[in-house]
Amino acid sequence: MNGDIRLWFSKTGPLRFTSHLDFMRYFGRVLKLSKLPVWYTQGFNQRIYFAFGQPLSLGMSGRREFCDLSLTQDVPKEDILRALRSYNAQGFEVYDVTVPQMKLGEVSFGEYEALYLPEDATPQELFQKVREILSQPEFLIQKKTKARGGVKTLDLMPYLATIEFAQREDGVFAHMILPCGSSRENVSPKLVFEAIRDFSGYSIFQQIERIGFYNAEKESFL
Repeated sequence: MNGDIRLWFSKTGPLRFTSHLDFMRYFGRVLKLSKLPVWYTQGFNQRIYFAFGQPLSLGMSGRREFCDLSLTQDVPKEDILRALRSYNAQGFEVYDVTVPQMKLGEVSFGEYEALYLPEDATPQELFQKVREILSQPEFLIQKKTKARGGVKTLDLMPYLATIEFAQREDGVFAHMILPCGSSRENVSPKLVFEAIRDFSGYSIFQQIERIGFYNAEKESFL
């Protein structure tokens, strides 16, 4: 493989508590240690060029994350994987290398699986609260904006209505596809969690994993 490539990796376990900035530093060191012929930016302060998809929030794991970079020489796919796996930290694994078929800016939706574990209620009680939320015509929340100190009112109901909720023995499971990317309104799983927590009044622990990306037509991002 030569030229632009896309690395697919998982970020789980202890690494989910690593900030995006620290993870970028770690990833850059992995690329240097791998001795792969990666392309460096030009100029006085040269650095390895690589670009991630949407950053993961602290505490969230990712099963199908990706990173774009370029190679200056032809390297077999198996050799790329072998070189990177030699420096895997616990919770980080590069499992595939492909040629990008879609541009980074085409990412429009993220797919997530979440498990809400109530600490002071039963799963049945929490699930009932979720059903009460979904029965309402609207659910207004205050969402922070990029402007300093900025907030705006957002009706979360159109997004909540698309989520598949299910009661489980230990909590409430949710499968969701939410908008993300620079071209649309971003709705994070954190907003969904906070809405359920605040409406229910329960103390809830959440486990959340991002499992994929889609473009604007909701085609799997490749």
